[in-house]
Amino acid sequence: MTSNLMSQVLDSIAADRAAERVRTRVDGAVDTLRGAPAEAEQVVDRLVRELHRIRTADLERLGTDWRDQQVEKAVADATAAADRLEQSATDSVRAIAEWTRGQSGPVDVNAALLSETRQTKAWNRQRAQLDAGVDALTLVQQAQAAGDHDAVLALRAEYGAYAAAAGQSRHVSDPAVVDRHLDEAVMATAPKGERGRLRVERDLATGAEGAELAVGSLRKQIDRYTSPGSSRALDHAVRVQDVRANAGVEGMAPAPQD
Repeated sequence: MTSNLMSQVLDSIAADRAAERVRTRVDGAVDTLRGAPAEAEQVVDRLVRELHRIRTADLERLGTDWRDQQVEKAVADATAAADRLEQSATDSVRAIAEWTRGQSGPVDVNAALLSETRQTKAWNRQRAQLDAGVDALTLVQQAQAAGDHDAVLALRAEYGAYAAAAGQSRHVSDPAVVDRHLDEAVMATAPKGERGRLRVERDLATGAEGAELAVGSLRKQIDRYTSPGSSRALDHAVRVQDVRANAGVEGMAPAPQD
């Protein structure tokens, strides 16, 4: 009996530690996605500094072959960094998606049908209120205050189409603004067991988009600063770096102007 109990306890501890390690990897993947824009900016900064160093070097002494080789190496290094950043983001998205799928569990058909029925009834009430002139944000606040998760889901599913169909015929809240409030309301009203998964799913959506934009922008910047006629763009980038460096010393952060 004692041996079996001890075995169960040890198995439970091992399972908890394994789950903790998995969640740590997921949190790390989320951090990787969040950090992608800053990392991409660092790659661009390094490229700009390197290209400026090369073009201000003493070419009479070093020669144009040296310059061409140095530029080629700088571009190769920046491109490799972009490739690594893209692969890291891809791996992070995969790790997070696998974790969220594992958290979903089997679908309870009866519960799903019941929730769908409640959402339909909620939307019928909400649509009538919207038709009567009630602001959508007010409905979001009411549903969140009541802890009515189905009403929040109904609004998220239906309001965009409602606003598009309404067009200019009546005052409607901006769907993008409503969606931002709905994201918070979904999180606030979800069952406690689902909130962690929903939060990670939200982080996945925003992080993946940010990482994709960052990598795309990085590759464009590499082309921009190394293509023929790039001298003016590089001059501007160097000035921006100087402004940022001075701002760091003086505690100010003026926005560079083109």
